[in-house]
Amino acid sequence: MLGYSAETPNEIRAVTCTPDVIEIGEKVRIEVDLANPSDEDARALVDLRIHFVKANGSTSPKVFKGAELTLKAGGTATVRKSVSLAQHTTRKHYPGRHRVDVMLNGVVHPGADFEIV
Repeated sequence: MLGYSAETPNEIRAVTCTPDVIEIGEKVRIEVDLANPSDEDARALVDLRIHFVKANGSTSPKVFKGAELTLKAGGTATVRKSVSLAQHTTRKHYPGRHRVDVMLNGVVHPGADFEIV
């Protein structure tokens, strides 16, 4: 619908969460390193899906918009997103390991994780 192909030549090279152990109320910074090894420019729609730990220990995913960009042929890019872990009336945070997936042009790829203590 948005014109991004699921069959993109773009690749996810690395996903990092900094810090990887964090307290409620702080921010976690998520970085996604992308590369386009092809001979043609390629569009990328990058979103982040965080699986937040709930009070009962299960998880519930929430999608955060990342970026829309075009990677030049042979080029690289880094998408950065900071997520607040402050308590909200709409989203409460609980201790545990939180998984981050990267959605590249709508296709889910495993990412990294961080722990709230």
